Amino acid sequence: MKEQIAAQKIRLFAILSFVMPLIAINLCLLIFYYLGNIKVYESIDWKDNITVGNFDQYLGDSGKTSLFDCPKYEISSSSFILSNGKKIENTRTNLDKYKTNLSTSIKKIEFIHSKEINKKCIKNYFLAKSLVKYFNLEPSFINLQETNSGFSPISNPYFYGEVSISRTARYFPATLIFKPLIILSALLLFLYWLNNFKFFSFLKEKGKLDNFSKGFFYLGILSCIFLILHSIFLGVNFESKLYNQFRKFVITAFIFSEVGAQIYLTITLNKFKLVLSEYIKSFILNLKILFVFTVFIITIISLYVLAFKDPSTSFKNILEWNYFAALLIYYLLSRMMWRKKKL
Repeated sequence: MKEQIAAQKIRLFAILSFVMPLIAINLCLLIFYYLGNIKVYESIDWKDNITVGNFDQYLGDSGKTSLFDCPKYEISSSSFILSNGKKIENTRTNLDKYKTNLSTSIKKIEFIHSKEINKKCIKNYFLAKSLVKYFNLEPSFINLQETNSGFSPISNPYFYGEVSISRTARYFPATLIFKPLIILSALLLFLYWLNNFKFFSFLKEKGKLDNFSKGFFYLGILSCIFLILHSIFLGVNFESKLYNQFRKFVITAFIFSEVGAQIYLTITLNKFKLVLSEYIKSFILNLKILFVFTVFIITIISLYVLAFKDPSTSFKNILEWNYFAALLIYYLLSRMMWRKKKL
């Protein structure tokens, strides 16, 4: 009975260990995407077709910026309107010539809009607009963009590698999401490895199997510790080579301990698969064996490329996003492998 309870807990913590880290990194990615791609505009009451605003509001000392007062449609052209009513092209030369001209100074600025949606205007993103308004995040958005706090336009780092996971998570407000959720993920992983250990211990007490190796449990605990350390020190910067080496060691140790734990547990499950036939599905176990073998090969190749080749930053980022997301598939397979039994 106790081993069945442990098996059901394994199923629960397996799916949570799969979902929680994915939520953490992809929420940070969405925040970074919006912060980098949504633009703060000068507040001049933007229209859909033609916008005319006072020049002082646009570039003058009294100008104000806004996240929500933005052009819904792309600007196809713009002109300066002089004090004598004449329109001139919006160029740097004309700006320098007429900005402070006492006789024919620039009074207004006119924008002609196209029919193409402006992807940098938050009004075109219902969910983002609703969340920013609900949590009153507009001042933070404006401050972050004005101070250029590391955000930049991106498309999809899983395919193009424009940004690393750590960069999307090290800035406010992503830090409020990443650190708590990753630490929670580490605790869920701990409970996953603990209940696997308990399951085999209960079977051993009943005499259903001989002594089993506890290596997967120890490696799993180490991976949890290194994951917590990585989240704690993310965004904490010191001008120290030793500190930078320590951070690299932490993430490398996490990878080795996590992959080692997955391989070790899979070997243990396969070793006792006949005894475990009433608890697990053999087909899914075979998939896990194929999965950990593939991950092992990819890990070795990736380490070789990173150590002895000179891959681009984009390649490193693509590898990082897809590799860490792929590692989580192990826990999804665990959820699918254990049979659901009535207690």
